[in-house]
Amino acid sequence: MKTTLIVSAHPSTIGFTHQAVARVKAIKEAAGGSVEVVDLYSEEPLSFLTFESKDDIVTNDAIQNYQHQVSRADEIFFIFPCWWGDCPSNMRNWFDLVFSKGFAFTYAKRRPVGLLEGKEVYIVMTTGTPALIYHLSGVSRAMRRIWNTTRIRFCGMRLKALLVLGGMDTSNRDEIKAMARVEALARRKS
Repeated sequence: MKTTLIVSAHPSTIGFTHQAVARVKAIKEAAGGSVEVVDLYSEEPLSFLTFESKDDIVTNDAIQNYQHQVSRADEIFFIFPCWWGDCPSNMRNWFDLVFSKGFAFTYAKRRPVGLLEGKEVYIVMTTGTPALIYHLSGVSRAMRRIWNTTRIRFCGMRLKALLVLGGMDTSNRDEIKAMARVEALARRKS
């Protein structure tokens, strides 16, 4: 039985992002898995990281709770809209604070060592721009490389899939096709 953590960030509770979270959750639970959901727009916002020296960085109960959720998870789904070439700022801030040195990574012999080995990551990114534009312009490859190199592998995790679902604000037909892709991803076996 797998434990799945779903982290989402979208201000609209009626949009595709929340529908995708609900479908992934339902599919994982129907398969006998345990699912935890972190909706960053319904959670108490975390303060931005501030410090003068790295020794000044402290955690709080909320960050430690999120770290426990990450620790318990076998797989993590990040579901979010692509805004200005990346995830929303509250998800980026969450990543900065939760995936901290000593929890998610450390350094040995001047090299990063990921501490979250064995965790699988799935990314579902929505955009109003057609996905073909992201593909032809190289943005999809760049997003995969940034997420995989500087976030996922850096922390010792493994990126299993990154879906770029385009045209999400223009067509019901696109949403139906996109949801079928999300459902197929949720049903994938490791």
